[in-house]
Amino acid sequence: MVEPRGGNTSGFARRLRELRTQLGWSREDLATRVDVSANSVWNWENGKHFPHIHKRDKLCEVLGTNPEAICLPPFECDW
Repeated sequence: MVEPRGGNTSGFARRLRELRTQLGWSREDLATRVDVSANSVWNWENGKHFPHIHKRDKLCEVLGTNPEAICLPPFECDW
């Protein structure tokens, strides 16, 4: 996991939760697909951490999105 460094995790956290719930997945479902723990997904959705760079591509792939749309750094979302 990557500690936020002054970046805005709230846009990412909100968008991640939105996409996961739209797919009808639990945190455990998403965690299995990305090969992380459910606790990691919880941390992402609660703005504690960003996913490690090696997991970002997989996360975007399973959610059918891209880093910009999900507000991953270096992209910022103010909504």
